[in-house]
Amino acid sequence: MSLACHHFDGCHVLFKGGVIMAGREGSGTVALGTVVTGVGAVMVAMEMVPMIAAGVVGFGAAHIVLGAIDLAGNKNKEQGTN
Repeated sequence: MSLACHHFDGCHVLFKGGVIMAGREGSGTVALGTVVTGVGAVMVAMEMVPMIAAGVVGFGAAHIVLGAIDLAGNKNKEQGTN
């Protein structure tokens, strides 16, 4: 099974075994942030080590914000504005 990654104007295209998967820069970061924030929220709800749980929530939230900034930057590039 071959795996190749190509970048086209802010779009990641992944060729895996003849299947093309595409995604915008930043969308993976937002998805990761959502998952990590959810894990942190579960940790808070279960009252597991509050300091670490708060750190996990903050880490996930930071990824959501940074991914959103990346997505917005790509949108501006596509429209020709900065």
